[in-house]
Amino acid sequence: MKKSLLFLFVFVMLCLPTMAQPKIRYNGVPDKLSIIKTNTSLVRNQRYYSDNKRYALVFQKDGNLVLYKFSAPEKYSPIWNTSTQGNFIVSCIFQADGNLVLYGKLKNEQKAMWNSRKNSKSKEDAAKSWVSSLPPYGIDSVTRGSTAQADDPWLQVQDDGNLVIYRGEYPNGSVIWASETFEKN
Repeated sequence: MKKSLLFLFVFVMLCLPTMAQPKIRYNGVPDKLSIIKTNTSLVRNQRYYSDNKRYALVFQKDGNLVLYKFSAPEKYSPIWNTSTQGNFIVSCIFQADGNLVLYGKLKNEQKAMWNSRKNSKSKEDAAKSWVSSLPPYGIDSVTRGSTAQADDPWLQVQDDGNLVIYRGEYPNGSVIWASETFEKN
């Protein structure tokens, strides 16, 4: 009996990693490494890769948000950045309203130091005031749950090197902001 239980335990442990996990979808958006959902605080020095792993978005320790292109395992070059290094940036948050914001600390007060809405593709979005106070969760937090709406935005590191914020139903949403760093592959 003990041998059969041990065998069953070993069998289950060996087979468990190969069992397919269901894909979690957020408003129809697949759970992929290249997609950052709203209410996400980017973790410093974590790489958010494109699906083809040729591009990565990194919120660096110095406060700069940088999009890198990889040409070899340890060979990479920056193709876009927010130029916020050295500005006491404390967090980078993709907010529920679809705005990507870097917050800095000035005189014991947190303020938006850079945001994606300054160069919005949508005239309606650009006309709105997108600078808001820091959300109620801490720095370097994970994605927070919320009720998904049909027009919820998502941020994607694309396989062509473009960093894009979309709004609408996946995969046919409309572009509301882009880094304009796309390359012909």
